[in-house]
Amino acid sequence: MIRQKFSVLALLCTFLTQQAPAVQAQPYPTIDTSQAMSFGTFAVRNNTAQHMIVIDPITGNGTYDAALLEIDPVQRGIYVMEGLPPNTPITLIFTNATLTPSGPGPSFSVSDFTDNSPVSDAAGDATFLVGATLRTSGNGQHYNSDSYSGTFDLQIAY
Repeated sequence: MIRQKFSVLALLCTFLTQQAPAVQAQPYPTIDTSQAMSFGTFAVRNNTAQHMIVIDPITGNGTYDAALLEIDPVQRGIYVMEGLPPNTPITLIFTNATLTPSGPGPSFSVSDFTDNSPVSDAAGDATFLVGATLRTSGNGQHYNSDSYSGTFDLQIAY
């Protein structure tokens, strides 16, 4: 009885493998940074409350609280992805980030990421336009003239 079950199972597996279409491995999509997001150069006039810079992903313009003085403009992030399924809506999921100084002093927080709700084109390519909000600590500490850097993670779902 057990042999018959295995024989039937073996025949069924053979039939299924012969009928199944060949599966080819698809290459992973690639992503390139066309323009890294930057909050530019600015001065913090006071840090007694949280102040913000907001980058609009569509226009690329920055909006500054009155306590922040723009010196060099912001840049929205521009990322190009190839190898996606054609005409597919893309969902971008971001992690918050911290911009830390190279020396002592408070950090900036970056959150509230926004994007252009990209859709891949007929060739499977998509351009992501990314903005975010930078916030000062608001703890009264003085920000030094320094370089601040940080990273964020981006998950892409389609």
